[in-house]
Amino acid sequence: MCGIVPKRHTLCMSDVGNGVPVDLPARLSPSRLGDFRQCPAKFYYGSILKLPRQATEATTIGTLAHEAFEKVFDHPREERTVERAITYLRPAWEHIKDRNDYLHLHELEESILARAETAVKSWFGVERPHNFDPIGREVRAISDVSGVPLLGILDRVDRVEVDGKTFLYISDYKTGKPVSSDDRFLDEKFFAMRIYALLWYTLHGEMPHELRLIYVSGGTRDSVRKIRVDKNLIERARAEVKGLYKDMSKYAKEGNWPCKKHVLCSWCDYMAICPLWNKELQGLETGEIRQVFVDGKAKLVD
Repeated sequence: MCGIVPKRHTLCMSDVGNGVPVDLPARLSPSRLGDFRQCPAKFYYGSILKLPRQATEATTIGTLAHEAFEKVFDHPREERTVERAITYLRPAWEHIKDRNDYLHLHELEESILARAETAVKSWFGVERPHNFDPIGREVRAISDVSGVPLLGILDRVDRVEVDGKTFLYISDYKTGKPVSSDDRFLDEKFFAMRIYALLWYTLHGEMPHELRLIYVSGGTRDSVRKIRVDKNLIERARAEVKGLYKDMSKYAKEGNWPCKKHVLCSWCDYMAICPLWNKELQGLETGEIRQVFVDGKAKLVD
């Protein structure tokens, strides 16, 4: 329902942006598209206004573990051990810990490092990094797909030969709790991976064989979730990004970004400034949003 709001704007109470047209980012990652898919206002706050996000203990563990997963492949096969991989965790923490979005985690340093070490050890129960050589790690895939400017970072790309045939696998590491193979949200978990497959196909003309979510905390080979790639999956991903980009372009032109209530609202960095949760903040100018966000986020962190 719409109504008169402060600052001379008449908007729906579920909109942010104040009717000011904006430019979209030069490139859209699957995470940005995922933000928009979840809530256009979240995308506006994060990707248009570029309001900072605070790292969490969970995301930091993932960041550190990913560093180990990538760097251990710098070594010859016989040196790809648990002990070698773990040596990358503390240097990775030292590299990021003084950034503003990590300062509040300093008191959790030892807990974060310990949990990251556990994740790395568990990974060696899921995969055997001394048995294979990836063809790519942290692969940047950049392309315009059906008019949508996409950028993806692929954790790992493997090419495997079986019975004289070559198969390409795209893998993404997950340090969170494994989802079951019949989880109703499993398809949602593969949203970014579908875009990676689309990017690879667009750039190389090669259909990936399989997409793999490697839930390292599961500790066994059964904790890898997989889907086969075919033409239908590629075209589904193309339709998804085209549809999202069409809506995104419309909101950018009109300058109004809807807020959507979601089961994940409580985990959103921008809940403190969302007019669905704080209606008195509807209609604030950009500078005022930044000030309220700083104050509101400080209260949430404290």
